[in-house]
Amino acid sequence: WTTEDSFQGLVRRVLHALMTEDTFTVILGGHSAAAGHGNHLKQSYILQLHKVLEPILAFLNVPLVTRNLARGGLGTLQDSLGFRDMYGADIDVLVWDSGMTEGRQTSAFDLFYRQGLKVEQALTFYYKKANADIGGLGSGLMGVPKCELDADCENGVPYAAQYMKCSEEMKSLCNQHKHNSNCWVERDDVTPGKKQDDHPGSQVSWHPGFRFHQLKGRILAFTILKALKQALELWQQADNYQLPDDAWHVTDNYTKIREQTLANHLDNGCQTLDVPDRMCDLPIQARAEYTPRPHPTQTSIVSLVKAVPETGYKPHVSTPYLYTGPDVHNPFMELPPGAIDVHAIVSLGRTYNDNDRRQLVEQQVGETNHREIQSSSSTITPGLGWEILDAFPGYCDGTYNSECARDAQNACLLYGHNDRRTGIGFNSYSGWLVMTIPAIEHGIIVVKVEDWHDEKDMTLTRGWTSIDNKGRQLLRGNYYATESPSVASRALKGKHPSLCDNFQFEFAIDGTITKWNLEQYTEKRKILQRTFESLTVLDDPNFTGENVEFAIRMTGCGDSTKVAMTLTHVYFA
Repeated sequence: WTTEDSFQGLVRRVLHALMTEDTFTVILGGHSAAAGHGNHLKQSYILQLHKVLEPILAFLNVPLVTRNLARGGLGTLQDSLGFRDMYGADIDVLVWDSGMTEGRQTSAFDLFYRQGLKVEQALTFYYKKANADIGGLGSGLMGVPKCELDADCENGVPYAAQYMKCSEEMKSLCNQHKHNSNCWVERDDVTPGKKQDDHPGSQVSWHPGFRFHQLKGRILAFTILKALKQALELWQQADNYQLPDDAWHVTDNYTKIREQTLANHLDNGCQTLDVPDRMCDLPIQARAEYTPRPHPTQTSIVSLVKAVPETGYKPHVSTPYLYTGPDVHNPFMELPPGAIDVHAIVSLGRTYNDNDRRQLVEQQVGETNHREIQSSSSTITPGLGWEILDAFPGYCDGTYNSECARDAQNACLLYGHNDRRTGIGFNSYSGWLVMTIPAIEHGIIVVKVEDWHDEKDMTLTRGWTSIDNKGRQLLRGNYYATESPSVASRALKGKHPSLCDNFQFEFAIDGTITKWNLEQYTEKRKILQRTFESLTVLDDPNFTGENVEFAIRMTGCGDSTKVAMTLTHVYFA
């Protein structure tokens, strides 16, 4: 469903893309069911939309950018706080699908759209406030034949609609046809390092199968195609094909919506979150290690990190790639004989290779922002004991042709999903992590940490007896971990390892060090969601600056190597 005004807003955005040959961008934020867990990444509904729309828009010289930024086990809050970097700008259609994890937390829903509406030239298709364009997806099941006892559930039923509506007696049979996925296709040039599973995991009752994702993606694609049809008709009917500017320009509309969003403080659920209130109305920047992310090189915490002067060491993804480039043809993605090939239809009979138009492949960004500490007597020097824990190798940006998690230990290499909860691990021997924040304009720095990790999650500092292992050696400049701790999938079950009595969390802003003991740290730590622990380290509207040095570390636990933490997000404004 949508409103007439909202649909005309979508027509205007499509017209703008046609007239400027600019990108048309669709973004999904949500939980595991939205991400498409249990199916191949390309079978998720937002990327099924991409498969239908991309050939049509390519014919019109409009690049389509579609990102599946949903993530298992979480909602959207950790990304919404830094919306512009974590979801991107220039968004045309923004979809929230996180009811399973955030359905009762209206503040998270509110923040997602409030920040989305404030991003420059970003407009949501699914929000009810500030006169923004709104809509919602239906199930698409009206008219789909029901699979009932003693009925032929295939004969006369299109392949795409088979086994979708089932009587109680036929649910078992329908579940057998719920998924169509595999983990590997044999090829001569690549040998997996681990035996491949028969099919992806997470094929549980609450995760929809490939047909439901396909249908949902086509519903949304059909809505956009209707807008495209109307946009082309308006263009065709214009005198000499010259559309007036006010028919397709979008800036004034976007500005009005942003202004109304900022002015609307009623029902501002964000204000109930335990973060500085100003974060609800400011465009917050963020750097993170969770994936997927748009432009993952530029949006990583590591992009802010200052290297160790003696060795050049910075935390890095240590897991090597097994292979790059397109996967071989997967027979599981083929249609059976006689099935309607929608992709062939929308491609206008042309033959497309999905990998011929690989999107947004970024140049690796060189190490920047390594400003030396001005005071030669400063004790804040980068430490050697920081490491990225259990991250996926590759370019994990949530797009149709992303290449992510192709490592030798992956037991389902064709799964394709990008979502991983990782961070930069540290303990009392790690020393300082020193970062350079390019600009602070509103005096806000908030970090997201996880303090339930232990020594099994850290490999770099094993055997160390002091900070940076000084007194033994300084040989960690090009260290690559050979073990792969499994922490990214951890859920908070039971009591996590306690911080030691002498624990201290220390941070420094432009050389000024603040120390929190265990009691102070516990008081300052805010639990925003199930696995979201935040620390506000700066909330001063009078503090501004460029190339602000920001450093953190933990101390005091000494031989208590069972205590470890990770830094997953840095938010600043």
